[in-house]
Parts: sequence; C-alpha cells; structure tokens
Amino acid sequence: MVKIKKDINKKVSISKRIVGLTVFIDVLFLLVISTAFLFYTFYSANEHKRNLVLNQTQAIVNSTDAFLQNIKSDAEMIADNPIAINYLKYINDGNDPIPLETDSNYHVYLDFITYSKAIINHQSDAAYDLIFLATEYDCNGALDGCAVTSTEELLSNTWKITERPWFIDLGSKDQNLSQPYVDAITGMYTFTFVQKVYD
Repeated sequence: MVKIKKDINKKVSISKRIVGLTVFIDVLFLLVISTAFLFYTFYSANEHKRNLVLNQTQAIVNSTDAFLQNIKSDAEMIADNPIAINYLKYINDGNDPIPLETDSNYHVYLDFITYSKAIINHQSDAAYDLIFLATEYDCNGALDGCAVTSTEELLSNTWKITERPWFIDLGSKDQNLSQPYVDAITGMYTFTFVQKVYD
C-alpha cells in the first residue's frame, strides 16, 4: 500500500507542476501580447502625431511659398508696368515727386498712387502694408534718394536709401526678400520684397 500512495502523490505533484507551468506560460504569453499591443499602440500614436506634424509643416511651407510667389509676381508686375516706369522717370528727371494738382504732370503721380492702391486692395489677406517706389536720385533736396509710398508720403529728408535694410540686402541683385527689420515709418518689424525697375 505504501507504494501506491507514493505513485498517487507523484502523479498529483506532476499534475500540479504541469498546471503551474501552463498558468505561467499563459501569463507570460499574455504579458508578451500585452506588451506588443502597448508598443504597437504607442508606435501608432507617435507615427500618427509625426505624420500630422509633417502634414501641417508641409501645409505651412506650401502656403508660405504661394504667398511669397504672389508677392514676387506683384513686384515684377509693378516693375514692368509703364505707370511705375513713367513715374520713376518723372522723379529721376528732377521733377517734384508729389506735384500739385495744378501741375500738368500730376496725372503721372496720380496714376502711380491709384495703381499701387489697387494692388493693395486686390490682396484679400491684407498682405501689404504699403507699396513704394524708391530711387537713388535726389528728390527735392534729399541727400540720399527718396521714396513715394502708396499712402502718398514722400520719404526723403530723414530717410536715406543706402541705410535701408532692404536696399543693403538687395546689393547687385534684381530682386530680393529682405531680412526682417524695424520699419522707418511704423517702428514695427517687417520685411520688404524689392524689385528693381528698368526703363
């Protein structure tokens, strides 16, 4: 009888070990599956965030590029327009940049102001603060060039073209987008797209 009891105890002990081992393997399997699921979820969430950031960044780049292309296109259009060219010739010939309404050449000035204001009003997103036509020639006794703005202001006496950041950035190029700088009129940071005008 003793021998049978030992065999039964041995069988029970082996069964307990098999059950324990099975439970351990099941728990281990569940832990591995849970860890893999959490890793996949974390990876997917991060990948989704990464893709979202990349898409948003690309949208910003595309929008900025389209904005700058529109500015460039407008600047080239102004530089090629006979209204701007004629007004610049008028100034460079030594005439008063802002003539009196009674002056026979007043229309040259008025055409430029009307044209520049139309371009500003054409922009649905209020892209431009102002448009100006500048020259290195002296205007009305100015020492270093002058500019006439779409707001009908003459910048000359306290304004020197060779000290303006956009003029310095332009150098010998035909066009340039300046680095941000403090505007002489508003005192706020701005940037300027500059396009040379040839007659």
